[in-house]
Order: sequence, then C-alpha cells, then structure tokens
Amino acid sequence: MINLLRILKFGVKNFFRNIWLSTAATSIMILTIFTVSVLVMLNLVGAMAVETVKEKVDISIYLQPESTDNQINQVKNKLLSLPEVKSIDYTSKEEALREFQQEHQGNDLILSSILELDENPLQPTLVVKARYPEDYAVIADTINVDEYKSIIGKIDFDDNKEVINRLTNLTQTLKRVGVGLSAVFGLIVVLVVYNTIRLTIYTQKYEIRIMKLVGATNNFIRWPFIVEGVIYGLVGSIGAFAIMYPLVEYFSPLVSNFLGEQSIDMLAYFNEHIVKIFLFEIAAGILLGVISSLLAVRRYVHSI
Repeated sequence: MINLLRILKFGVKNFFRNIWLSTAATSIMILTIFTVSVLVMLNLVGAMAVETVKEKVDISIYLQPESTDNQINQVKNKLLSLPEVKSIDYTSKEEALREFQQEHQGNDLILSSILELDENPLQPTLVVKARYPEDYAVIADTINVDEYKSIIGKIDFDDNKEVINRLTNLTQTLKRVGVGLSAVFGLIVVLVVYNTIRLTIYTQKYEIRIMKLVGATNNFIRWPFIVEGVIYGLVGSIGAFAIMYPLVEYFSPLVSNFLGEQSIDMLAYFNEHIVKIFLFEIAAGILLGVISSLLAVRRYVHSI
C-alpha cells in the first residue's frame, strides 16, 4: 500500500512538474478523444439519415389490369417466400383511383379527364420493401422472369437502382472514414504522449539513477510514468466530454430539422447512453495514455 501511494504521488508529481508539456499533451488528448466522439456521432447521424432514405426506397410492381386475384396472389406469395423481402403492400385498381383523385382533388381538368374514360386506367400495384438495399436487385431478378410476364406490366426498379447503390456506398464510406480518422488521431496522441513522457524520463535521469542505486526495482521506477499516462487519458477524456455535451445540445435541433420528422434526436440519444459514452471516452483515453507510457518506459528507462 505504501509503494502504491508513492507511485501515485510520483505520477501526479510528474504530471505537474512539466506543466507546459503536460498541458500540450492533455490538449492533444482532448482533441483526439473529442474528434473520435464527433466521428462516432456523425456516423450515427449519417446512418440514421441513410435509414430514413431507405424507408422511402422500394420496388413498385405494376400488374396487368386484367390480372385475376389468383394471379396476383401467386406473385405475392412468391415474393413473400423470399428472405430478402421485408414487407409487401398491395394497392388495387380501385384504391389506386381513389388515391389519384385525392392527390389531384384541386385539379378539375385531370379529374374530369379520368371520369370521361370508360374504365379505370390505373393498374393494381405491389409495393415491395427489402430488408437491405442490396436485396432489391435479387428481388427484381427473381420476379422479372417469363413465368410472370403475363401478370406483371412493369417493374419500377431501375429508377431506384442508382439511389440504392449510392446509399450502400455512402454507408460503407462513412464507416471507412470514421475508422481511418480515428486511427490517425489515435496515432498522433500516442506519439505526443510518448514524447512527453520520454522528455520527463530524460529530465529525471539522475533521480532514476539514484533510485536504482538505493535499490528501487524497475517496476517501481516504471509505474509513476504509467500513472502519468493514465492522468493524461483521464483529464483528456473528461475535457472531451465537457466539450461534447454542450455541442450535442446545440446541434441536436439543427440536425433534427435538417433530416425531417423521422430523424434521430441526438440529445435524447446522448442522454440515454451518457454513461456508456463517458465510460467509452475514459477507456479510450486511459488506453492511449497507457500504451504511450509503456512504449516510452520500455525504451528509455533501461538505458539510463
């Protein structure tokens, strides 16, 4: 217990002894953890925005006006048997006509034109939603065969194909950019803390030699520097969290207004997962500080 208290005391002393170096290293730690947290939140917002758009993407299968109920059920059952299909909505000719009339109820010219026709010109429709964007191509290929040529008039997929491909590429790009930038900033903070602790070791080289002469073990000499790295991580993560929360509170309504009604409430999500987010930042900061300290201590303490 005495040794533990001494290690903690020396670690805190090291942190405040070179206050300007410690301030610089802590600032970089705050910037790194804050940036990684922002990237995580941006990935979350981007994913939710993509999900919102995905909900609006579907395949519309226009059936022949003379299709019987048995034929329509045949196509519907085939689609329902596919694991890629999430849901199917069927709109009959009569329902399509009512929706069309409601949509154009202010346009007397279009409504009178429809009434002058001898029969309902609209087609029954199956609106299919897939589980994932890449599943739409499978659904379209499955149903676009000779067996259903006499039942299906048109498959409205090509118009959505480009949108679906863009959504898939956007989701993958967001993940790659987030991981890449996090790795870059993590490397930067490791190098900064590493060099800070290396300078601390160098400035205390005579003290370390004296400690070795009077019988101090290598572990006793190493641990204060590791504690110093942990302090960098703790202060950095707390500082990043203190900056992050008011920014989320400020930008949450702006993001909600931009994405529309189905968007995520960033502040509500942040508050709901606040403990997990804080612990994640603490763990990330301590991990970066310990890695940097171990690298510096392993290389330089033995050479003194």
